[in-house]
Amino acid sequence: MERKQESETPYIAALMHSIGQLPIHIMFPVAGAEVESMCKGFCVIERKSIEHSVIGLDYFEVGEELANCRNFPEKIQRVIRYYADPMHDRECTLASLVYMAAHISFDLEANKPAYKIAQTLNPDVAKVMDVDIGALPERNEMYRAFVKVRGGAFNWSMQHHLI
Repeated sequence: MERKQESETPYIAALMHSIGQLPIHIMFPVAGAEVESMCKGFCVIERKSIEHSVIGLDYFEVGEELANCRNFPEKIQRVIRYYADPMHDRECTLASLVYMAAHISFDLEANKPAYKIAQTLNPDVAKVMDVDIGALPERNEMYRAFVKVRGGAFNWSMQHHLI
C-alpha cells in the first residue's frame, strides 16, 4: 500500500500542476485570454509575472487555494504553488520533478531543439534531481516521439513517465 501511495502523490501532483488556470479563465475570461495571448512562448515564471500585472494574482496561487479547499495533501498544494520556482521551497523535491517534466514537455511541444531544452533547464533543479544535463538531449529526443503520437496530452504522459 505504501508503494502505491508513493507513486500516487507525484502522479496527482503532475496532473494537477496547472489546475489554477481553469478558475482564472472562468472568473476572468477576457483577462485570461489576454494573458494567454501575451504569454505565448514565455516560461511559467514570466507568465506568473504577467498574470500578476493583468489580473492581480497568478494561477499558482489560485491552484494552491483550490487544492486546499478540496483537501488535497499539503505536498500537492506546495507543488501546485511552487513547481514554476521549485528552488523556492527545497524540501519539496516533487516540485522540481514537476518543473522538469513541464519544462521538457512544453518545449518539446513547441518543437524546440533537444539541446536547447537541456541548456535552458534550471541547473539547480537538475542538481536536486540528479540529472546529467549532458545526457538530457538524447533523452529529450526519445520523448519527442511521444509528442508526435500524443499531441497535447503529452504533458501528462511525460510527467507520468518521468515519475
